[in-house]
Amino acid sequence: MVNNTIVSRFTGNLPAEDSPAARRIKGGGLYDKQEVLGILGGKPSEVVIPWTRRCAEHLQKFSMDVDDAAHLLDLCMRHGTFLGSEWCQQKPNGAWAACDAYKVNYREWNHAAQKDFLIEYYVKFGIGRSGKVLLVASCHPSENRR
Repeated sequence: MVNNTIVSRFTGNLPAEDSPAARRIKGGGLYDKQEVLGILGGKPSEVVIPWTRRCAEHLQKFSMDVDDAAHLLDLCMRHGTFLGSEWCQQKPNGAWAACDAYKVNYREWNHAAQKDFLIEYYVKFGIGRSGKVLLVASCHPSENRR
């Protein structure tokens, strides 16, 4: 069964085929940085939703929670690099969200090495249809983009 449900505030034509090129949305960022920061101004646990199963798995794998994802989103809006926009599907035959992708560098303490490392993170998200939540499709170190 084909699902054409769009849960993001940005709507448009869904990709005709399932390929990375077909999922790209041309143009600049879909969502205004100040609006995203305004949404994040609330309680992160109430406005940031790990929207895809893979996102939830990555958060768990890298010992992150919703507050960590919200912090990375905040950093992306303030200091990150916009990578592009694309359609994301929640699961096979699930709902769709138009998402913006960013990368941002974040300094983390590594307990085993006893020093800081600069880690590049990849974050992909959309604003929900209501304009009150952020649907996070990806949130992980960049080397794990697959």
